[in-house]
This record gives sequence, structure tokens and C-alpha cells, in this order.
Amino acid sequence: MLRIFYKIMCLILLPVLGFGACDFTEDMDEYGSPYATYKVSGSVVSALTGEGIQGIKIYFSHYMDDEYDEYSEFSYVDGTWYFEAHGLDYCWDDCEIVAEDIDGRENGGLFTKKIITLEPEKTEKGSSVWDEGTFEQHDIEIRMEKASVDGGQDGGGPDAGTEDGGSDSGLD
Repeated sequence: MLRIFYKIMCLILLPVLGFGACDFTEDMDEYGSPYATYKVSGSVVSALTGEGIQGIKIYFSHYMDDEYDEYSEFSYVDGTWYFEAHGLDYCWDDCEIVAEDIDGRENGGLFTKKIITLEPEKTEKGSSVWDEGTFEQHDIEIRMEKASVDGGQDGGGPDAGTEDGGSDSGLD
């Protein structure tokens, strides 16, 4: 008799006590980081001549090492470039790309690095709690200044074109 009573108690009380302690109406804590897809494109041109520059590496500023080469692209012969980056950390404030001449004096000379602040528009809603969606910005023109032998820029010095001596938006 005690055995039957024990089994009944287990069948009735354990599910009530076990599942009653779990409240599925509250949001559960989640650990992660918001991410998004970015689609950006444009052209890289010489500030002096307006001609396209080939071989300029374009990448997101917070992905600068070789581990993240999948989030970079090189400008084509006519200076145009396009890339999609899936699963990047969501840019809360400043979303920046960098244009960097990594081939030295090839393809039109040596150009100084340029940091461009993006203002992408949301084009698709995210598919989950952490997915912020798809953001796009196209027709970005990056005007590269030629670097002088002493490290400055030809025709204006290293701080030309900016008020604070830093980088400007690069969007002309």
C-alpha cells in the first residue's frame, strides 16, 4: 500500500512541483551580441584627377586584422567596389569603413588611408532577437589623397580637409 501511495505521489506532485517552478511567461536571459548584414558599395577615386583607383582595400574599421579578411574587398580596375558582410557586430553609433592603399606605389601611386563614416539605411527587418536586419549604403565615393614622400598629402599636408586634423566622412 505504501508503494502505491509513493507512486501516486510521484506521478502527481513531481510534475506539479517540477514544472510549476519554471515560469515560461517571462523572457529568458540570453547572452550574445546583436549582429547585422551590411551591403555597401561605391568607388575609390583620386582626389586630384577624379579617376578610379584599383587595389584599394576596403574594410570595416573594427575588423582590421587578417582573421577578418572575409569582411574586406579590393577596388576593381575602374575603382568600383562592392561587398556584403553577414553577421557583423551591429554598429550602435559609428559605422566606419577604411580605405587603405596596400599595394604601395602600384596602381596610381601611394595614397593615404581614409576612414569613412557610414550612414546606412535599414532595408530588411531582422529574423531573430539578435539579428538587427540588413543595412545598405551605395554610391559611396571615397576620394583618396596622394601621400607625399614625407608622409603628408600632396597639396595640403596631412591634416588638409578636416577641422580637427582627423579623418572626414569621405562622402563627397
